[in-house]
Parts: sequence; structure tokens; C-alpha cells
Amino acid sequence: MRTLVCVLVSAAALAAQPQRPPYTPTADESRQIHDRSMELANLLAKVERNPLYPDAAVYLKAATFIVKHPGEFFTPAYVKDTLAALDTGIARAKELAAGH
Repeated sequence: MRTLVCVLVSAAALAAQPQRPPYTPTADESRQIHDRSMELANLLAKVERNPLYPDAAVYLKAATFIVKHPGEFFTPAYVKDTLAALDTGIARAKELAAGH
């Protein structure tokens, strides 16, 4: 019973908090995400038959999803995280192309 009360009180407290609007990436940030996504897509096309292809492709998928659902950018840090994920995917795709 005590657990149920704690859950209900916590849910009520969360519901009472004001919701901030999501962050909207700037034109430059959107361009950077697009350019790095295209770079990763081009690299992935060269290694798509590699059995470790998903190790790099997952980063493009993550970036595609966050761009498709812009409300997921809660703060400017999400843009930096998206760019960092794309950079990791690019590095991994280059490793796969080099046979590593």
C-alpha cells in the first residue's frame, strides 16, 4: 500500500511540473546533422555487405529518428549528442572500410 501511495504522489508531482517546449535546432545545426548523416550514409553504402555493418548503421538510424521527431530535441545538448553519435558512426564505418 505504501508503494502505491508513493507512486501516486510521484506521478502527481511530475504531472504538476510545467512542460518546456522542445529545443528547435538552428539552421546551422540542422545542416551539420544533415551533412554528417549524408557522409555516414555514403560510407555505409560501401560497407553494407560487411557482417559488422549494423555496428555503424545504428548511428545513422538514431540520427534519422531524432530528426524525424524534432520534439525529441529537449535541449541544445541533444544536438551535440546527435552530432557525436554521427561522428562515432562515421569513424566506425571508416574502420569497417579499412577492414578493422
